[in-house]
Amino acid sequence: PPRAARLAAAGRLTLSNYLATSLVMTALFYGWGLGLFAKLPPAALPLFVLAGWAAMLVWSKPYADRFALGPAEWLWRSLINGRSQKIRKSD
Repeated sequence: PPRAARLAAAGRLTLSNYLATSLVMTALFYGWGLGLFAKLPPAALPLFVLAGWAAMLVWSKPYADRFALGPAEWLWRSLINGRSQKIRKSD
């Protein structure tokens, strides 16, 4: 099923999705970014959560179809193994 494939792809890119979401949300809410913290009504915050989830589900599948590892996963494995890991999928 297409939904399961999107969830599976997001799961394979967990570290990349976590880091990207953290960067985007801090850029939106903290002073070095747009500084939206405490400027929005609390009822609006779940919309940001849903938008983050939607973005993960939209980008993860096309990326995972082309690449074997997410960017953060690739960096992590390359550092752990002491050599550059293969990032592209074999055709």
